[in-house]
Amino acid sequence: MCGPDTSNKPRYGALAVVSPPSSVPSSPLAMPLSGSLSLYSTAGDAGLLATQATFTGLPGCDLGLATQKYFVVIHTTGDLRVPSSKCQMFRRFDFDSGSVAGDGLSMATALAEPLQLEVGGEGVIGRRISIFAGGEERKIDNDDGSEEHEGGLTLVAEGIIGINQILSRI
Repeated sequence: MCGPDTSNKPRYGALAVVSPPSSVPSSPLAMPLSGSLSLYSTAGDAGLLATQATFTGLPGCDLGLATQKYFVVIHTTGDLRVPSSKCQMFRRFDFDSGSVAGDGLSMATALAEPLQLEVGGEGVIGRRISIFAGGEERKIDNDDGSEEHEGGLTLVAEGIIGINQILSRI
């Protein structure tokens, strides 16, 4: 990070900075997203489990206009060179249109299953994340172990999950 940190955002848990995919054309039904996805404990501590997810869009990203659901897929790898449709799913959770905050810039959801905030094994740190918008998702497993997502879904953002913590200065 360069310069002083003047943000009042929480600095614990995990963070994925996401942007629209360059390889997928935008759809008139789903606005591309830019912003950050935070994964953290609702207890507000620096624990190793995330029980809550919050997406915060950049200015100009009005989630309040959205009427569709958002599906967040955490993939098994962190390789952004491979199309998301060819990556296996590790975990998944949803944001529905009712989860959008009054400002239209953020949406939050409680995770049905906690996520481990660690590297490797069952952890999510270092994994690719894709955000899809649209109707109900249907997953198709391919013979090569990859999976595809159908059902009117549009890939609107992607990134890599990292650690969201300010380290103490020595």
